[in-house]
Amino acid sequence: MFPIVLARYLRADDYVVSNHRGHGHYLSVTGDFEGLIAEVMGRTSGASGGYGGSYAQSSSKRQTLAGTIAGRSGAFGIKYFEADIADVFGLDETCRVATRYIRDELLPAVVHIHTMRLNSHSKGDDNRDRDEIQALHKRARSENARMPSGERKWSWIYQYC
Repeated sequence: MFPIVLARYLRADDYVVSNHRGHGHYLSVTGDFEGLIAEVMGRTSGASGGYGGSYAQSSSKRQTLAGTIAGRSGAFGIKYFEADIADVFGLDETCRVATRYIRDELLPAVVHIHTMRLNSHSKGDDNRDRDEIQALHKRARSENARMPSGERKWSWIYQYC
């Protein structure tokens, strides 16, 4: 959901740097599903000519081992924002404030989103306690029920949920 909310505040000349699985960010900004699949398959018609996934990091040990995400971003002097995926209104406000900061200050920022994984990561690799999983599903249903379905301002999000 974060890429969808963030995309509301992006302009055509903005850049988004995501994590190693940033497919949602790419699709929410470009809508280029075919380019994404070609990229993943290593084809030259891909979004980055088929070279995606190959990247290098050049960070000092002090910066890399700075602890938390907030600590790491601070080690690079980068502004840190955080939000919870279950709080759509708070997430929207964080995206609005972060993009405003980036534009006003002409500096990068890190937006850390706390999420909850409702299903296994990949084909049955979920070793979490069954009670924990049920509690997460209950929380997700509760958060979803609190969404004001009649508010026109937020109707854009329902097409993605």
